[in-house]
Amino acid sequence: MTEFQRQTVVLALKDLAEDSVFSICTIDKCLKVAGIPRPPNYDTLRAMHCVDYGKMPRDYREELLKQVAMIFGEHITPPIDQEKEENQLPATQANPNVSFVNALMKLIKWT
Repeated sequence: MTEFQRQTVVLALKDLAEDSVFSICTIDKCLKVAGIPRPPNYDTLRAMHCVDYGKMPRDYREELLKQVAMIFGEHITPPIDQEKEENQLPATQANPNVSFVNALMKLIKWT
């Protein structure tokens, strides 16, 4: 993937997280740009298409966006300072994509 493609995906995911509704269309387009096949949880994400974030419990919204970030985590690593912050997830073997999740959390300012 080129740097332009990587930046496109990162910016699109940031926009997805900052929008007022969840859009599976953005996920579809980012998967295509990144050359990633549909993940096992795709139908679950698809069920949330056009659902207003304001109608979701905060913890559900955060988990939804973490699920999205983890799909792209093994393929994209944004160049963002990885200093430990309160809202970062701990790095674990069970979650190898934690650096991307934390980076995306910084980008979209989950506080």
